[in-house]
Amino acid sequence: MANNNVELINIALTRLGAPKIANENELTREAEVMTTMFNPVYENLLSQTNWNFAIVDVELARTVAAPIDPNFVYNYTLPANYFNAVRVYDRSGAIVENYQIQKGEILANTDRLFLKYVYKPTVETLPAWFTMFFALNLAVSAQEALIGIGTVQDRLATELEQQRIISYKLNQQEDTVYDALAPSAYVSIRN
Repeated sequence: MANNNVELINIALTRLGAPKIANENELTREAEVMTTMFNPVYENLLSQTNWNFAIVDVELARTVAAPIDPNFVYNYTLPANYFNAVRVYDRSGAIVENYQIQKGEILANTDRLFLKYVYKPTVETLPAWFTMFFALNLAVSAQEALIGIGTVQDRLATELEQQRIISYKLNQQEDTVYDALAPSAYVSIRN
């Protein structure tokens, strides 16, 4: 739905009724506010649940250095695109509970370690439903700085809640073996 950050920002600006930007470096209030808020809003959304479109399973590479913490035997390097852990497990698939994440590494006592994790996808790879969810979050977050408080805020907050429900519902439909969604009012009513 959005081919780059500027397109996503412009979706948010359009929802606000604010002027669009041509690039993230232009000297306008819209560009300044939106580029300042872009990553914090995106990372906040990614941290809210384990979005199925952003989950990867990998075997971690063990480092040669001994762990600083004497309670662990092995160090493993986290992937460069790591955002947060969903599950750490051994070669048999058993969940490893005794581990620690420190400075780009996982410390553990397992000789082979696997990680299911959330990564931070680029904007152009986001599903259309998440792109809209992200743009509405960005619009709600930026609205006061750009247009002030008023009826647009109420409309956007309502749209954001509707898009949250849709996004969580679509995320649950992805093939997964765990419940990635905390109960919401929508799920409670549906049951």
